[in-house]
Amino acid sequence: MRRMTLPPSLILSLCVCGPVSAAQYSMIEIPAPLTEATGLNNKGEVVGTNGGNGAYYYQHSSGVVVQLPGGWGVAGINDGGKIVGTTNPASSGLIATVWYLSGGSEQLWGGESIGRGVANSGAVVGNTPTAHLNDSAVLWRWKDHSITHLGTLVVNNPHMFVFDPSSDASAVNDQVHIVGMSDVIIGNPASPSAYVTKHAFLWQNGAMADLGALPGGKYSTARGMNGKDVSVGGSESAKGYHAFVHQGQMLDLGNLANDPNLNSEASGINDRGEVVGWSEVRLTTDNSITQRAFVYSAGRMWNLTFQVAPSSPLAGKVRLTDAVAINCNGWIAANGYDAQTHANHAYLLMLQVPQRPECPRPR
Repeated sequence: MRRMTLPPSLILSLCVCGPVSAAQYSMIEIPAPLTEATGLNNKGEVVGTNGGNGAYYYQHSSGVVVQLPGGWGVAGINDGGKIVGTTNPASSGLIATVWYLSGGSEQLWGGESIGRGVANSGAVVGNTPTAHLNDSAVLWRWKDHSITHLGTLVVNNPHMFVFDPSSDASAVNDQVHIVGMSDVIIGNPASPSAYVTKHAFLWQNGAMADLGALPGGKYSTARGMNGKDVSVGGSESAKGYHAFVHQGQMLDLGNLANDPNLNSEASGINDRGEVVGWSEVRLTTDNSITQRAFVYSAGRMWNLTFQVAPSSPLAGKVRLTDAVAINCNGWIAANGYDAQTHANHAYLLMLQVPQRPECPRPR
């Protein structure tokens, strides 16, 4: 991976207490029918789907998987047991929905919508269609049962848009700061050289900020963020689509193959600056390109498949293709497949270090 010169503050936030070469994980296979993880909370509880069908919740303490009634898809879970996703009622289109581990569910107000993220504070984000069926990023608040449309990075709606510009919200933290992606106009709209693309954004205090793109790239999207407003995602660069971390500026994380032409994307980050996602690699057997899950910490991107402890019963038997979330304790929800049967599974990886004192205790 290409080395970068980072500001001291960012080096500290990305590297403190993260995994190093000796760090290893124990790993368990989450029981079917949850075969594709999409979210994880600080208690080790995982949500996901079955190949895109249905919504499921995995309780780590019991090892039981429970189907969420009516679930079409599921995106995330907070520490209080609030799960956000989407239902597909026969009488209407998709509806953003919250399920409660204490029992019951609630469709979010505002009509047709998709739920994508939930904070421990209870705030939920996602999108709803505009009048012309483009996406509009929204915030749902439980305190006053309000819905806020976040707008877009397009200040006006000039002739470059036939209909409305669009935006999508991906994640929200406890400060109710939000990341996602939005249409944006690059250049003066009156100039023939101006063009429309999509950029990652950070929304806070009613204003949406453009996070830009990596050098040489036009497109970017933010997939996750932590409580310190550090965001992660993917961006076009001069040679490929690369995972990034944004803290004041967008930094290219490269990829596992140390090849700028191969792609990668980051999906999640915790408050220690540990990042997870996926990266393309080249197989040594035939030089073909495939995808592997990564964890980025201590200034380096690690192939998560090789970080599983030899003592784990699944060591060497699984190929991890995508890491979707990482919690306070460094536990990771990932997806992959059995190396012999090639059956897809979701996995929970537990960092083999003592309980971090600032983190909720897994149950």
